[in-house]
Amino acid sequence: MDIEGTEPSIPAADFRHFDKLIMEFHPKLSGATPTDELKGGIVDQGFEHAASAGGTSVFLKTTSVQSENRYC
Repeated sequence: MDIEGTEPSIPAADFRHFDKLIMEFHPKLSGATPTDELKGGIVDQGFEHAASAGGTSVFLKTTSVQSENRYC
């Protein structure tokens, strides 16, 4: 997802139905604190921050959370 600095406007809970996220962050546009809060919120939704390069991060949902979400 690449939405040019408005990433923090999306509640982290909205990502709960996904197993993988690849997001480009723009902390210079949206601010470092909101960006860090969103990343933390994504992790709180059961994702692991698997990799990053430049402003792009990869998050993978942990196996236990994937199993729980299959029955939602």
